[in-house]
Amino acid sequence: MSILEEMVSSENCYNYDNSPVVRSALQRNDFLYAVRLYSERPAYISEYAGLLHIHVLLGLIESRSAVIDAVIKNDDTIHSLTLICASGFAPGMFSRKLKRIAPRAIIEQIYEKNAGRYLSREGKILEPRDSMVFVRGIRDLHRSRNILLGLLLEYRALYTICRTDLRPSVEAASVRSSSDYFLPFVFFESEGRLCGIPEYQVVQIIRSAEGSLTIETDSSCGQHGKINCDDILYTKKINVLNCFPGEQLSRGYYRTMAVTEKKEFILCIPSFIVK
Repeated sequence: MSILEEMVSSENCYNYDNSPVVRSALQRNDFLYAVRLYSERPAYISEYAGLLHIHVLLGLIESRSAVIDAVIKNDDTIHSLTLICASGFAPGMFSRKLKRIAPRAIIEQIYEKNAGRYLSREGKILEPRDSMVFVRGIRDLHRSRNILLGLLLEYRALYTICRTDLRPSVEAASVRSSSDYFLPFVFFESEGRLCGIPEYQVVQIIRSAEGSLTIETDSSCGQHGKINCDDILYTKKINVLNCFPGEQLSRGYYRTMAVTEKKEFILCIPSFIVK
């Protein structure tokens, strides 16, 4: 299986000769970096919104370095940003600053003698514009990570049913803040209660003619497939490792404490909901 995916859309963000920017950076003895990052767009979000998110990230990086060239690509729900930039910050400091806005960015330092492997004489990125590197692996990695964190929530919810004395505990949580444990949630209002569901489980949000809302969930989340709600409130990343379901309010709904965020909400687990 090829590591390249064909038929991807590509956007060149700098359609001019960038060689003067490269020469100026080298004259200032700046460091050159190649940065690549991937973003997975939830199924219920439009392609435009996914690309807008990538453009915002590019803007944030532009405010912290001199971007020489950048290419944005889209393959279904996976978006990628590849860029070459110059910065006066040494590798360690540059990595720390960039990781604050893009924790999973892949950063590689470019030495002057090897610049020709990455940039053309016009300062353009040297890579195929009609394919995305490692897109299959990235998609599988994101899906596997989401499913594993979802299974952790389901396990803890089942454990709550079996052990009624289980309570959220800061000591038990051992509060960890690594981005690897954070999962985006969609928060919604149902019968006056704040409820949340992992974002990757949401396929579509439908508003009826009467104004009511229905959340359609992925078929792998169970046969129920639809959750009625009063309003969609917001999305927020939650540290799943420190998220503890407690009292079962009804089938598939659990009073939950997110220790890291100091937030209490009703966790909805679609696979536990039975018609």
